[in-house]
Amino acid sequence: MLEIHPEWTMLSRKGDPYESSAGSDFKYYYLNPALPEARDFVSSVYKELLTKYDVAGLHLDYTRYPGAGDYTNDHGYEPYTRELFKSEYGADPLDLHPGDALWETWLEFKIGIINTWVDRVVAEARAIKPDLSITAAVWPNFESAPALLAQRAKDWVDKGYIDTLFHMSYHPDASLVVEDARKTLAVAGGKSLSASGVGTFIGLTKEELARQIAGVNAEGLHGSALFEFESLFAGRYGDILKPGVYRNEAVFPAFGKTAPYEKLFEEMERKIDDIYVPFGGMPAKSAKKLEKQLEKLKSALDRDGGALTAKTARKLENELGKLRREIESDRALHAEVKLRMTADLKLAEDLLGVYQSR
Repeated sequence: MLEIHPEWTMLSRKGDPYESSAGSDFKYYYLNPALPEARDFVSSVYKELLTKYDVAGLHLDYTRYPGAGDYTNDHGYEPYTRELFKSEYGADPLDLHPGDALWETWLEFKIGIINTWVDRVVAEARAIKPDLSITAAVWPNFESAPALLAQRAKDWVDKGYIDTLFHMSYHPDASLVVEDARKTLAVAGGKSLSASGVGTFIGLTKEELARQIAGVNAEGLHGSALFEFESLFAGRYGDILKPGVYRNEAVFPAFGKTAPYEKLFEEMERKIDDIYVPFGGMPAKSAKKLEKQLEKLKSALDRDGGALTAKTARKLENELGKLRREIESDRALHAEVKLRMTADLKLAEDLLGVYQSR
């Protein structure tokens, strides 16, 4: 597209129409997110996807500016963008530098450009498919991302736009990925689900990849994603993932549907019958009481086309509270069983919380 419309590209402070990474020969070209023609083009692509194909979701990636580095060659200095800022604030951003009176205003201006683009994408997408799942891949350094990338993902979450926030944590060490996971949960604040993007492309060992996924699962995240396809299969990561952390079939966490709740409650019953009771984690008397409560939870689910309703959500909230109290107060349960059951319960509470936040 940039061959046809080179004027649509983003420009750096030095006039480069691309971003280049240190030590890399690759050049990354970006459409100018402030330019109406560029916005209309990308919008038309999304609309075509949503109207011609039965897609379940829309994923926002690279919804940001190129990395600003030390601001000696940051981006956003196209004639259109500069004039837009100048007409509102009376200064050419090309003349601004860190520490100047309008510098923070300029950074906020670019954040606003990205935010208004997300406003448009979400409004148009949900007008076409109201139940569409909208997800976003975001920089996990949430403190610095607004200034360096013009990406303030919390704004999107707070508006109820994002169903699942994927933090891109391509690190060689599980502890770093887990720390990013904690930050993402905090930013999501119960208004969105959170998942970890981990990187097979950086050459992780199979064992380290499994540790990273197990680590974020233990933190209570709602899934993981692997980047990217070629390295995933070339590295034969499935050899350890399929019999390990990915041994069970995934259930799409559609918090507005009854299916994930029903599957979760069935799985909790299975664990009671196949694991907790046979291996001495709980007595039969406790199992009977807990399974009775799980049956109440399943019966609370309206089967009205699989959609969760406000009435059903209130019932679930009430019954989940009862089950949590039952688990916490039962002294006959092994401590590890309590931990595992409350972790499963929290997943249901998280799904329900996001639904209720909308």
